[in-house]
Amino acid sequence: MFGSFEEWFYRSLLGINPLTPAFEKFVIKPQPAGDLSWVKGSYESVRGNIISEWTKNGDAFSLHVVIPANTTALIYISSNENAVITEGGKAIKPLRYEDGYAVIETGSGEYNFMAK
Repeated sequence: MFGSFEEWFYRSLLGINPLTPAFEKFVIKPQPAGDLSWVKGSYESVRGNIISEWTKNGDAFSLHVVIPANTTALIYISSNENAVITEGGKAIKPLRYEDGYAVIETGSGEYNFMAK
């Protein structure tokens, strides 16, 4: 049902949204709300399990994602342009910054992003 809690949870809090049919390409753009400090969940797409989990602690934002095989994702990490973005402890350079997010494009795999 449109407007249901589940849709809000997947599309907004987890931020999982398709860009192409069958989730060949999709977005993960978590939208922290209120005083929530963490969210964890997954979506079983036709291409495999997509995982999005995040924690927010002060100015630090961490995001763990799993991208299924043969797919690509645009990952939006809540941060400002002065933040240091890391993946697996190594500094990375985002494609761009957009409305309070660092944007990364990646293929299949498991990733741990941090913005401080």
